[in-house]
Amino acid sequence: MNILSLSLCLNLLAVSVPYHHTITRIACKNNVDPRLVASIIKVESNFKPKALLKDPYHGNSMGLMQLKYSTARWMGMKGSPNKLYIPYVNIYYGVHYIKYLMIRYHGNIGAVISAYNAGSARWNRQTGYKNKIYVRKVYRNYLNYKRGGINVKK
Repeated sequence: MNILSLSLCLNLLAVSVPYHHTITRIACKNNVDPRLVASIIKVESNFKPKALLKDPYHGNSMGLMQLKYSTARWMGMKGSPNKLYIPYVNIYYGVHYIKYLMIRYHGNIGAVISAYNAGSARWNRQTGYKNKIYVRKVYRNYLNYKRGGINVKK
């Protein structure tokens, strides 16, 4: 990212969004739209850093971005799963996962959102995304953030 686009990126997300500075810095350094990151956080945890979804079959989802420990480790995290409750750490590895998905799905935002939630893009020609309610929620928030709004829904 060049200096001009980095400075533009740093101003995309409203400062009133929780964790604005952390989201913006990490996302912009990784060429990820901070509004997309904030939209995912809003739906996943409603900006609660200690959020936990227990899943004995697939592993717990933890922190702001509801990351699984296995995903964070795959993205390079070392150490205890409890590190995922630290906002910076959670956002850092969540953004790296989004960056990976953006490459894998060639920038298709719908597919990236679906894959973030389901592990891979769940698309069917007849019915659309299998997790379309989740995709719609995140995408609606993303569009609101793009318009500069902060009145987004979980």
